[in-house]
Formats: sequence, C-alpha cells, structure tokens
Amino acid sequence: MKKLIIIVMIISSTLSIVGCSLSKPINQESDSGSTVEAKQEDSLGSTQDTSDKENNNNESKESKTKDANQKTNDTTTNKTDKKDYYTQKLNDIQTKIDKDYNFNDTITTKDMRNSSGAQYKFWDDALNEIYKELQKTLPSSDMEKLKKEELAWISQKESDAKNAADEAKGGTLEPVNHSLSLADSTKKRCYELVNNYMQ
Repeated sequence: MKKLIIIVMIISSTLSIVGCSLSKPINQESDSGSTVEAKQEDSLGSTQDTSDKENNNNESKESKTKDANQKTNDTTTNKTDKKDYYTQKLNDIQTKIDKDYNFNDTITTKDMRNSSGAQYKFWDDALNEIYKELQKTLPSSDMEKLKKEELAWISQKESDAKNAADEAKGGTLEPVNHSLSLADSTKKRCYELVNNYMQ
C-alpha cells in the first residue's frame, strides 16, 4: 500500500513537471506574440494619439475662430437685428401658448390654473432675458431710467393682478384671473421693452 502511494506520487509529480515544461514554451510564444501585439498597438496608439492631438488642436483653433467670429458678430449686430430677434421670439411664445396652453382643452379649474401659470412663466422668463440683454447694451444713464420705470411697472402689474383676482374673490377662478393678469401685463411689457429700447 505504501509502495502504491509512493508510485502515484512519483507519477503525479512527473506529470506536473512535464506539464509545466510543456506549458512554458506555449506561454512564451503567447507572451512573445502578445509583446509583438502590444508593440503594434503601441505604435498604432502613438500614431492615433498624434492624430488625436492634431485633431484636438485643429478643433481648438476652429472653436477659437468661431468664438472670435461670434464676438465680432455680437459687437457688429445692430439693435435692429436684436429687436427683430426678440420680436420673433415673443411671437413664437404667443404661438406656443395659443397652441398648447389655451383654455380650449382645460376641463378642471386645476387645469386652468396650470395653464395660466404656465403662460405667466413663459412671459416672465422672456422679460428677464430681455432685461438682461438691455443691461449689457444700454448706456448706464438709460439703464438707471429703465430700472425706475421697471419698479413702477412691477407695482402696477401687481395692483392690476390683485384687481383681476378680486373680480372672482373667494371663487375658484380667483388664482386663474391673478395669473392671467400677470401674464398679460408681462407680455405687454416684453413688447414695450423690445420696441422702446432695442432700436
């Protein structure tokens, strides 16, 4: 029994030694193959890296050129172009409201509130954008005048909205009337700013 165990151990160790010696040349071949592949990948990679860097440099130059052209266009764009741009933008807002936020599709008071609130948000966002544009382009004396005008307009807008809401005081349409009044006042103000200050 001991002899059998010793023989099995000798055979298994011999097989493992033979197996290791056979696997080394195969691994060496695959290692050398992978080394060649790695070298090829390195040379391709470095070629790609170089072309990528060149592409990035070209894109960067193009981007800088576009930025410079845009700045030139911005400074040479006259007020009439901006006036036309913002007038069209406001007209587009009205078209969107007429299509998607009218009261033809509203069923509940909640729908009416959502619709009137959305209308006001569209006009308020547009007004803020126009005001920021005017801050960039107007002379400081005109901007001071506009700020005073704007404060008076805000007070009037809030007063008009309160009066509109009071017409349905305590009713379900009170908040709808309030939002619609704000939207209407703000829409009118957007057009006033574009027409009076972007000439």
